[in-house]
Amino acid sequence: MKRRACAIARGYQLDAHGNQRDWWKPTASPSVREATTQAAGGQDVFISHSSRDAAVAREVCVALETVGLRCWIAPRDITPGQTWSSAIVTGLDSSRVLVLIFSRHADASGEVLREVERASSTGKRIVTFRIENVTPSGGLAYFLSATQWLDAVRRPLRPSLEQLVTGLHVLLETELPARTASEPPPEVPEVDLDHLGRSVARKGGWLDRLLRDR
Repeated sequence: MKRRACAIARGYQLDAHGNQRDWWKPTASPSVREATTQAAGGQDVFISHSSRDAAVAREVCVALETVGLRCWIAPRDITPGQTWSSAIVTGLDSSRVLVLIFSRHADASGEVLREVERASSTGKRIVTFRIENVTPSGGLAYFLSATQWLDAVRRPLRPSLEQLVTGLHVLLETELPARTASEPPPEVPEVDLDHLGRSVARKGGWLDRLLRDR
């Protein structure tokens, strides 16, 4: 686990077995922009995802916040009266790392592409959490060609979440909360994606219309 976390932090792309698949230059030290964001009480992680992967995104958010990493995720952190675009920009600019929940839905989402593009243009670190066995295409292929990846294709998701949590703590140079030997790791509920898809398909309303193009 420690070797995998260090590999993520140093810029290695891992497959589902933790083997190093690709290599690029190690991540640079925190920039002045990142230091300013942290000092101003910003977020640690911006979670970028397609609305069709909302359940997995929430699962990732719970896992990160359980161990003390501050997350920004839509639509939870969009305040009433705030426009979607301004909320996204504020969330991105106040975060140190973008974690992309990557799937075929994210690959086809114009909103996800714009979030990744802004993160790249403002020097944010990007970690791709791949939940389906697909590769980026179009603009995402360009932006994700030299970013950290973590494969989470296999289920259950919990082992991949643990790798993500540990890797982000190393990347952000923060400490994992202390846990006694008798204390079990926090439980993160697994999501039945097939059941979720059927449930979402039956739902309507203003939120579905708002998120339809993500």
